[in-house]
Amino acid sequence: DPGDQAWVENPGWRPVRAAFRATGAQIVRVPVDEYGLDVQEGERRAPQARLAFVTPSYQAPLGVALTLERRLALLDWAARADAWILEDDYNGEYRYDTDPIPAVHSLDRAGRVIYIGSFSKTLAPGLRVGYLVLPPSLVEPVMKARLASDLYTTNGEQAVLAEFIAGGHFARHIRRTRDLYRERQKDLLELVPEIMGDLLDIRPAPAGMRLLGLLPRGADSRAIGWAAAERGLVVTPLSRSAPTSMTEGREGLLLGYGAFDRETTAAALRVLAEVIRANLGGAKRDGRVVGMR
Repeated sequence: DPGDQAWVENPGWRPVRAAFRATGAQIVRVPVDEYGLDVQEGERRAPQARLAFVTPSYQAPLGVALTLERRLALLDWAARADAWILEDDYNGEYRYDTDPIPAVHSLDRAGRVIYIGSFSKTLAPGLRVGYLVLPPSLVEPVMKARLASDLYTTNGEQAVLAEFIAGGHFARHIRRTRDLYRERQKDLLELVPEIMGDLLDIRPAPAGMRLLGLLPRGADSRAIGWAAAERGLVVTPLSRSAPTSMTEGREGLLLGYGAFDRETTAAALRVLAEVIRANLGGAKRDGRVVGMR
């Protein structure tokens, strides 16, 4: 309802905040650390919030996973506060852990979790088909809201997708691409120190198809992003969604790796290294202090 409080991850995905504001919700930004959403801090800031939005498998944009302890704490809070948890598991199929943490929805015994999934990440960006797994009490009102918005997704796409899943092709596709993306993340982690040295501090992520790399102090991520684009390389500055105070004063870049083999990744990193060096050289000429990690 308008005026209700909603927890959102900080940093987090901007369109989510925009969607909640459009409904009249009061946004409560809850910090994210290496363990995911800080549930205890969320309770301190807004104990009676009506909803919490989380990306537990691969937090956007930091790439951390919500720990089991915090998943259980989040569920406990939701049950006590009579609140809803909106679990966006957009990269849930691509978990690389040997022992992945169960989805929040699978741990829910009180019917407080609304689970969101999408096929645009797993199959094709142009396939705009998503789905919700709802508590029984929400099925009818959500169906009515869907009917009032745009009726339904294209029937043809849904029919083909249903046949693809029923035939076992989707499960095989996920197994194959999960192995592929795991190997490509490994390639990126090996190539960054080899090609870029201290120009980028990059760490593994338990899921997803991109990694966060932190830049040396004084580097301008937005300027680097623009300069890289001019050379045909697309990187996303972390500053679009996270202040540098959350990364100890360092700016960062989000690097996608899912679509590229080792040779292509190496070539792209060589270009990025040149761009970062040029940016740091310009910073020195401008009189700014540039400290390497």
